[in-house]
Amino acid sequence: MMPDNPRVTEGAGKPRADVLIERGQRLSESMIWPLQRAFYEREGLLAWKPKAVPFYITSNAFTARAYARTVAGFLRDLAAAGPGLFDPAAPVYIVELAAGSGQFACLFLRRLLELRDAIPALRGIDLRYVMTDFAPSSVDAWPAHERLAPFFDRGLLDCAPFDLESDRELRLRSGAVLQPGALRNPLIAIANYTFDSTAQDAFQVEAGTLHERLAAVYSTQEEPDRGDPAMLARVELRWQSSPIAGRRFDDPLAERVLLRRRREMPVASFLMPTGAFRCVRNLWDLTGGRLVLLCGDKAVSRADELAEAGAPRFYVHGGGCFSFQLDLHALAQYFEEGGGRALVGASRDKRFKVGAYLGPLPGLSPDETRLAFAEQQESFSPADYYALVYGLRSTTADAPLEVLLSQIRLGSHDYELVFSWRETLAKRAPDAPPWLQAELADALDRVWDEYFPMQRDLAIEIARILLAMKRPEPALFYCRESLRLAGPQALTFLSAGYACVLLGREREALAYVEQCLAQDGENAAGRSLREQLERRLGVTRG
Repeated sequence: MMPDNPRVTEGAGKPRADVLIERGQRLSESMIWPLQRAFYEREGLLAWKPKAVPFYITSNAFTARAYARTVAGFLRDLAAAGPGLFDPAAPVYIVELAAGSGQFACLFLRRLLELRDAIPALRGIDLRYVMTDFAPSSVDAWPAHERLAPFFDRGLLDCAPFDLESDRELRLRSGAVLQPGALRNPLIAIANYTFDSTAQDAFQVEAGTLHERLAAVYSTQEEPDRGDPAMLARVELRWQSSPIAGRRFDDPLAERVLLRRRREMPVASFLMPTGAFRCVRNLWDLTGGRLVLLCGDKAVSRADELAEAGAPRFYVHGGGCFSFQLDLHALAQYFEEGGGRALVGASRDKRFKVGAYLGPLPGLSPDETRLAFAEQQESFSPADYYALVYGLRSTTADAPLEVLLSQIRLGSHDYELVFSWRETLAKRAPDAPPWLQAELADALDRVWDEYFPMQRDLAIEIARILLAMKRPEPALFYCRESLRLAGPQALTFLSAGYACVLLGREREALAYVEQCLAQDGENAAGRSLREQLERRLGVTRG
């Protein structure tokens, strides 16, 4: 498992960036934002290939469950509010902003539907989940994904192109249009690793005086094509301060947040999430203020985290995109200035924080929302889960099988854990008692149910573990799934051959081994198994 800690350009050991590409200007107006947009338009879903856009911490099964339980808490409050706020005959829309690969949507929707059907107060609520992105290729691809297609077919899932900084309505694939006056229930929006890569502006306060940090773009080389997003891997930002005289933002809520910062903090350095403010304002206008936002990101959320003078950190990720740290505290102030309220955890762990933001919702008593948020984000949060599983993986070379199984269950059968511990699982499983082998086999089936095929071949890893436990029938099933999803691989054909040997189906085993050797003629294990099978079957090679 790779950490979601991207490379920071400053001091990263690359050639020094001394070629001026763009002179200092407001960060939100920098050329880096169109480059970022071009990257996502070019890459589409390929942006989430290994070592590109980080997403594990926001899109694992544990995080999805935590979000689903928080949303279920709000839905209980909404149902209790009665007809002044909730119309049970109308759908409740949940809109995911910049839905990316679709993995989070799949995991979240499963958990939320389980909760809806299990909680009497929520049964019968018509839930509609809407995935959005500004890249048309991503929106077009989601309905065809085998894990998402059943939700689309049932009318539970929809999608729409949506530019979160400028669009004011959503035209859904189903034909529905979400526009002002069309929604009869509050809208729930989810932004995971979203606002850290939308427009921001940088400020500092020195002795009560407010300055704006202007960003100049430098590269390690001349850049003749100023529209090529590949440039992002080579650039650095350098900062200069300019005093602010008079009004800075046209948005009165954003301006009031900025004035609060100057008034309340004699020394501070912070980013204002300008793009997030625009998005919230647009959604606020669309819903008449009846908005709930769940936002998770690498972030600051406390006033004491802003009381420093350092320049903003510019994170460049492996795929050629970038992000900044998000200020959840500013987002909370924005909602408060608009008459809403915010729930933000007190954690100082900046790697991942979550905030729940409620617009003005007259008649709502958010008791269940508060309770669910506290339980899911403060007792043992997604950041705690990430720290635990990654820390154990980094420091423990050979954990007992019972410990690994407990981790898998704690993580809601998070398939990343099977990838992380695959060698240890295969090593420990053969010597485990029968009851523990059975528990592990059941857990692996659950992990497969949670799997979102996208990057790596989980099926072959499960097959290898099952073969180690001498469970050939399910192992053969997973070998065939591997071939279906990941294509022909020598290891997969060989594993299928071993499974057929254990099942006593030696001719079928020989056919698989032949396919293994067609992929890799020098595969020693395949050649040895073929010789054994040919002797048993009396096959003579001509």
